[in-house]
Amino acid sequence: MTPKKYLIIFIFLAFLIGCSDDSNPTEPENKTARELNIKEITVPAAMKQSNDVHAQVANAYINLANAFRGYSVFYTPPAGAKNLSKTNEDWARTWELDGLSVTMNYYETGTNFGWNIILNGTDGETTYNNWLFMEAQETIGASNGHLKIYKDGSSELETEWNYSTNSTGIYSFDLFMYSDENPEKLSITSLPDDSGDLTFYKTFNGSFVPESKVVWTAAGAGEWWEYDLDGNVKDNGTF
Repeated sequence: MTPKKYLIIFIFLAFLIGCSDDSNPTEPENKTARELNIKEITVPAAMKQSNDVHAQVANAYINLANAFRGYSVFYTPPAGAKNLSKTNEDWARTWELDGLSVTMNYYETGTNFGWNIILNGTDGETTYNNWLFMEAQETIGASNGHLKIYKDGSSELETEWNYSTNSTGIYSFDLFMYSDENPEKLSITSLPDDSGDLTFYKTFNGSFVPESKVVWTAAGAGEWWEYDLDGNVKDNGTF
């Protein structure tokens, strides 16, 4: 996904939060989607302040992961959105955005809840016909789920987040980026004491191979590794 497309998405989200209005009398009950449990990943102050280039890169990756927490809280249809349907906890709403017709479908089952965003119309550059823009799903009563964004006008994935928190509070996060011919993957594990690790993967011969890895302690000390395309360590150090 290009920086421009990320910008378009963030403008889209800003529009939603800026236009939402709980006083709208036409809004259905439970119009606000449940919030996804995408946690904020925190790191020790010493690691944030480190001048080591590998610590700085790790901080940048973590900031990237945290930036997308915004998707989990902005899905409230704006004031004036048309109520298409409402059955139990399932509902659909539609509204207009700069020439586009935006439809949000929300559902709950016995085990999951989720929503999707469908676009119709034109944004001045692209015409959409029932295009699935985004979708998310999470297990009810648990902290595991996924969030997906699709390539412009396509059914191919652009970006995907998978996340889970286990019974001991360990948070696992995978970000898949499919924006070019060589997908990338970022995996992060965050412990309750703010220690953790991350691994960045590149694609080689159709498979993800590690390019770099960073592990840090609760005190902010860390160790890093860089790998060749065969998965062998080519460099290693500490901070």
